[in-house]
Amino acid sequence: MLVVAVALLIIFKSGVDSKNESLKADLTVLQQQMSQLQANKNEADAIKIQITDAQNQLVILQGDYQSFLSQRYPWSQILSEIVDLVPGSKITLESIAIKSTSENQLAITGTSAKRLTVYDYVMALEDSYFFTGVDFNFGDCPEVDNCQFTITASLASNASETEGGTNE
Repeated sequence: MLVVAVALLIIFKSGVDSKNESLKADLTVLQQQMSQLQANKNEADAIKIQITDAQNQLVILQGDYQSFLSQRYPWSQILSEIVDLVPGSKITLESIAIKSTSENQLAITGTSAKRLTVYDYVMALEDSYFFTGVDFNFGDCPEVDNCQFTITASLASNASETEGGTNE
């Protein structure tokens, strides 16, 4: 009977050893899969951070775009107004430039045969829908001909809207 018990123990032990080897092999495969999944998780976490950063930048850009839309100016209309208000051939415009973007100011330079013509032009710009705070100074201004001038004009806050009430 002792021989039978020992034989049974040997049979059970070989079965347990066989099962143990099978489980060790499964454990090795599972550890490899876990390592791969951990690497994938780390990569996914890095991508999530990039996505979050991109979403935050998108929110900022959307805010900037809305600000741009609310503050943009209908430049074609503004330039038309500047040119249309020139009193005939009495003034020659030489340049129109943005003097200060933070203060929304333009600088208009030109020449005129008479100072009075420049005064009239400045008054017409001041009465315009698009401008406020129109100021001017004279450069070289002989008594008879080609009086040089510079006009500085701030864009009116309502100039960012067309007369119809919408942005261009």
